[in-house]
Amino acid sequence: MSEHILEMAKARIRVKDGKIEVLSDPGISFCPLRRDLYGIAEESRESVERVLEIHMQEMGMYGPGRVLELEAAAGQLRRLGDPQRRDGGGTGGCRRPGLRGSRKRDCL
Repeated sequence: MSEHILEMAKARIRVKDGKIEVLSDPGISFCPLRRDLYGIAEESRESVERVLEIHMQEMGMYGPGRVLELEAAAGQLRRLGDPQRRDGGGTGGCRRPGLRGSRKRDCL
């Protein structure tokens, strides 16, 4: 039995034993990044649940099949922390060929 409490789009969410429960409405109505990645025009409880389902299915988030890539995460953190970068620091695309449903958004 596992339980995770998290926030996405400023909505509180509980994932318990693989079941998603959105506990509050999103605190934002629009996010250009989520629009570009997931096609969300307006945030809602349903959009939050849909994106979390994608994370759980494609990356195994909040379950025993999750993908943890520490080397990739460390590299992204180094880029994000570099004040000299002018390209958005770590926002470049990448792919994980071994991951089911691998897409550009599968990067950290």
